[in-house]
Amino acid sequence: MPRGQYRSFERRGWPQCVDKNEKLLFSIRCSEDYYPSHVRKGEHSYLRVVFYDYREGIQKRKFHITKKTFKTLTEAKEWCDDFYKNNPEYFEIGE
Repeated sequence: MPRGQYRSFERRGWPQCVDKNEKLLFSIRCSEDYYPSHVRKGEHSYLRVVFYDYREGIQKRKFHITKKTFKTLTEAKEWCDDFYKNNPEYFEIGE
């Protein structure tokens, strides 16, 4: 019986961002599957970013989906960088 990951059998997911403690900070979503060749060419539908809110504690984390859409993966990643720098309170674990 085969074990492990086989690229031809599994769907590849869109990128996620975790911190040094493996806490999920951002994930990028698209209605289409992730294919690197399509992403490089920008041949995919719009992207949305999900960010995770830890202000009420790790057990009560909430997620928020952006209303803004992105045409490229680079745009989405840049938005994540800016949001993380300008809104650190969302990622600090509350009581």
